[in-house]
Amino acid sequence: MPRKKILWLCSWYPSNLMPFNGDFIKRHAEAVSLYDDIRVIHIVRDPKGIITKDVLTEDSKKDGLAEKIIYYYTPSFRISLFDKYWSELKFRKLYKQAVADYIRKSGMPDLAHVHVGIKAGAIALWLKKKKAVPYVISEHWSGFLPEADEKISDQPFYLRSLWKKVIAGARALSAVSAHLANAIQKQYGLKKISVIPNVVNTAVFYPAATLPNDIRFIHISGLEELKNPKAIIEAFAIV
Repeated sequence: MPRKKILWLCSWYPSNLMPFNGDFIKRHAEAVSLYDDIRVIHIVRDPKGIITKDVLTEDSKKDGLAEKIIYYYTPSFRISLFDKYWSELKFRKLYKQAVADYIRKSGMPDLAHVHVGIKAGAIALWLKKKKAVPYVISEHWSGFLPEADEKISDQPFYLRSLWKKVIAGARALSAVSAHLANAIQKQYGLKKISVIPNVVNTAVFYPAATLPNDIRFIHISGLEELKNPKAIIEAFAIV
């Protein structure tokens, strides 16, 4: 089967500003690039001008995975609404330019794959309307869960409205867990959401042939309350 050209539009992705932001999405990209040609485009705001006071683009390629990380600077304004509006304008402008540049050099993608609908989903919706490129969504954000600290219902109206338009235009929607899929399905009355868990490199992580008497556990996360590290510790204490 010939390799497909898939354009990954990622709201989260590792960068020099946030090296662990969506690192699981990068692992997913590496896995899929074994079978198809993946082009990741990720736009990062640099509000403090740490990397650039203008626009800086970093390109990398390894086998079937090509990554384009674009950093942009907009000064911070005291009025929060104006600050977000100005940043969003530049974000969308740079994203559309990057997508247009990809098409000019590599041709039309077979599919766009959105990771985290807000905000990259807006670009997929634009691409579908402009070039008739279908897109799918993989949702990772816990904001759709009722127990989340930051919920979709807390977001501004325009973001909630955008999300509805993005999911309405998607060819398919997946979530990284059944719990998240059920929460999204319940909120938006969707018929089907597939579950595609985060990937694991089986060359590094695999079932042990035998278990040693002295077992050590490790938990790696940002230790957010939603991860429930307290219960993890208590459970392993019982074990």
